[in-house]
Parts: sequence; C-alpha cells; structure tokens
Amino acid sequence: MSLLYFKIGAAVLIITLSLITGLLPVYAKATEHNKRFFILGEAFASGVFLGAAFLHMLPQSVTEFTASLPGFAYPLATLICLLGFLLLVFIEKIYFRTEDLTQSIQRDIMTPYILAVVLSIHALIGGAALGIETTMSTAIIIFIAIIAHKGSASFALGIQLKTARIELTRATIMIVIFSCMTPLGIACGTLIAQFLKHTTGEIVEAVFTAFAAGTFLYIGTIHTFKNILSPVKSQRFTIFLVLALGVLIMALLAIWV
Repeated sequence: MSLLYFKIGAAVLIITLSLITGLLPVYAKATEHNKRFFILGEAFASGVFLGAAFLHMLPQSVTEFTASLPGFAYPLATLICLLGFLLLVFIEKIYFRTEDLTQSIQRDIMTPYILAVVLSIHALIGGAALGIETTMSTAIIIFIAIIAHKGSASFALGIQLKTARIELTRATIMIVIFSCMTPLGIACGTLIAQFLKHTTGEIVEAVFTAFAAGTFLYIGTIHTFKNILSPVKSQRFTIFLVLALGVLIMALLAIWV
C-alpha cells in the first residue's frame, strides 16, 4: 500500500471515529460511567502521545536535521519542539485560560465554543504532522497517536456541548466541523510534502515533525495530567497505569518501526 493511500484511509478512519464518539454523548445521556471511560481513554491516549513524541517524532527530526544540515551542531529540533509546547501553553492557559473555563462550564455558555477551537488547533496540527510525513513507519506511529486521542477528544467535546445544553443542530454541526479538522490537516500536509523536494522538503519536514512533537508533549502532559489529581487514590493509580501502558506500547513499536 502506498503512503498516499494510507493517508487517505487514515483520514477516513479518523473522521468516522470522531463523528461517532463526538455525536454519541450529544444524542445520549452523559453518565458517570461514560465520564470515567473518557478519563481512562484520555490517559491512554496521552501515554501514546508522549511515547510518539519522545521515541519517534523528536528522534526522527534530529536525524533529518543532521542529514540536511551536516556540521550544524545546534539542537534545533529540541528548540522547535519546546516552542511547539510553549505555543499551546500560551493558547490554552494564557489566552483562553481553559483551567478557569473548565471550572465554570455550567455557567459560561462560551466554554464549549472555546474548547472546540482549542481542540481543532490540536487536530489540525496533528493531521498536518501525518500529512507531511514521507516515511510509512513514522506515519503509522503518528496515526496511532492521533486515533488514540481523537476519540477521547471528540467525546470530551460532545460532553461539554451536552452539559452546556447547546441546541442539537448546532452541536451536531460543531462536531462535524471538528471531525473534519484532522483530515484537513492531513490534506494540507500532504500537499506541502508534494511541492517541497530534496533538502528543502527534508528541512520543512524536520521542522514540522519537531513542532508537532512539542504539541504532542503538551497534550500528553499538561492537557491531561489534571485527571491524575483525582481525590480518589485508587483512581489516580489506575489512570497512571493506563498512561504508562500507552507509553509502553509506543516503546515496543520503536523496536520495529
């Protein structure tokens, strides 16, 4: 199977999963069982994101910079990764102040709209990282990270829309738009990869891979670790084990791809 067909198939699977998991809580009742399932799913996805960032994407970016810029010893990939991390810290914790918005979700009607924008930024960047990738092995790793997180992110958005009592048609439209963001990112990244060739293309891919690794790092830490602060000690331990399982799976995949 060619890389292009893989990306097309990945886009179809991602949008299908996102629609199902996002619309489910919108049309169904939000129960405590569903919320717990979402928390564990998000923890697993975070482990996958952390493993993908540290064990696959960042090392690949370092290798690409070394090959494209021989003799350039500055840790450019690490710097770009850090900038990607800081950008999302600024967007979510300073500009949108989502930590305050989460606490006031019942009384702030703008919260689900802001959450949709923030999650869409994540989805677009992740999709572009997959689209610009030129090797099948790393594309598979990024796809696994995205698919692991996409379902929980869509479910979270659906829960917020349900809680805020957003009108059903509008909530459905928001879920559909959010579901299309990752495929849109894949399409944009693929087009960029097609137009950029040789050294320039390799450098652009290295930059974007490092930047995406920083955003994956953010999603796997600050964006999710709040759940580990659960008042129930046994629940905190379970969440951590599920998180570690996601990292372990990425570590095992690093042996073969």
